Amino acid sequence: MESVRSYSPFRRVVSRFMLQAIAVSVLLSVSACRANEPTYVDRSLVDSGLITNEPCAPPCWQGIEIGDSRIDALAALLQNPLVSEVTEEGNEVWWTSSQTPGYGGGAIDFYQGTVATIYYEVEYRLEIQELIAVLGEPEAYVDSFDLRYYRNHARTLYWPERGIAVIVRGKLNRSGEYLQVRIRPESLVSFVSYYQQSESMVDACRNLSLVFGVSDSDCRTSFRAWEGYPGD
Repeated sequence: MESVRSYSPFRRVVSRFMLQAIAVSVLLSVSACRANEPTYVDRSLVDSGLITNEPCAPPCWQGIEIGDSRIDALAALLQNPLVSEVTEEGNEVWWTSSQTPGYGGGAIDFYQGTVATIYYEVEYRLEIQELIAVLGEPEAYVDSFDLRYYRNHARTLYWPERGIAVIVRGKLNRSGEYLQVRIRPESLVSFVSYYQQSESMVDACRNLSLVFGVSDSDCRTSFRAWEGYPGD
């Protein structure tokens, strides 16, 4: 399998989306400016383990699990028919999808030679209400705003005990004196990240801070408790 292109600046933004809210806005801006918008396919054609636990349950993607060695993870990617191209740079490896070329793909961050995070774009239509029905309600969320692009507002939802986070695009909404991102049950999940399972979002944030080499000083204040859909 041959690596043809590199989009590491895009990947570097993605790798930090769980820790820095501004990164989500940048990520969505990049996504919005791409020529290729999401082309969803039947979920039987791509990885749908997030909701089916097949071929493995999260936080696992196509047999690649948090804590696996770099050698094993690379071998699994190179042998997977869902993967088109694989590119390595430093502690990052990213791939493009064979099912949705130009749109789908994902990446792995390694820490001390093992898989620390797995990130990918959702290639099938997945409403957040369906995901919550499977996983239960999330523990926490972070809202991110981008006032330059009207559709680039997003809410990131976290299930730290399961090692799962997802990004859901939404609309800007004012609640009293505060701005928030309004998502509805039918809002679509755009991105997914898996990470080490933790007892709380604060613990997960501290672990991820080590992986990405950033300060954990905001871990106690960055996240809000999930209280249902805004406006309910």
